[in-house]
Amino acid sequence: RTPYAEGVVETLTGVGHPVGVRMVVSDSPLRYLAPERLHLRNDPTAALPNDHCGLVHLSEATLLANTLRRVLDGRFCTWVGPSQLVAVNPCETVPALVGEAKMRSFVGKRDAPEPHAYAVAELACMSLHHHPRVAIMVSGESGAGKTENNRFIVEHLVWRCGGGGASGGGARDAAGVREAVLQSATVLESLGNAAMTANPNSSRFGKFVSLLFTPAEAGCT
Repeated sequence: RTPYAEGVVETLTGVGHPVGVRMVVSDSPLRYLAPERLHLRNDPTAALPNDHCGLVHLSEATLLANTLRRVLDGRFCTWVGPSQLVAVNPCETVPALVGEAKMRSFVGKRDAPEPHAYAVAELACMSLHHHPRVAIMVSGESGAGKTENNRFIVEHLVWRCGGGGASGGGARDAAGVREAVLQSATVLESLGNAAMTANPNSSRFGKFVSLLFTPAEAGCT
């Protein structure tokens, strides 16, 4: 459900006066609304941008509309600028969007990568060469997918900075570290998560996870 509805302007008497709008539903009556309550709509036939900032008309209404259209098209993540990501919980497992093959597709991609939690983690990994401390904040309402996206970020960071893509003993060691870090998150969840009506694994506390890397030796490029 969205707080905005699509409509067509039918009457405009003057600047600052109420605007006559008819909603795009059958038998909708003409409604008069203050101009500041209206937002220009983007062309519904235009391509769906990966970044909300690429919208011709950007407002809360058009951001929500673009997010909804992308979700209906099977694209659950959208950038808002170069480093902020809007991720919608699909409420189901989407195998094509997770796993080592997917993580590998983001390695070394700094400019306009596909919107994904792995992309955020990759950007953070590359930043470690230039900044001694890099922070990623994940926020959202209950059931939005914070716990899962945290897992994706940690999974990619540990895989990437543990020699992701390497073969032999190095790869096995990296896999062992990755599993240890991810399993520690499960322990925290067992102590502080709760089953809610809309979310069977809802975090009841804020989590601060600190990971220490040696970028020059870890292969983050």
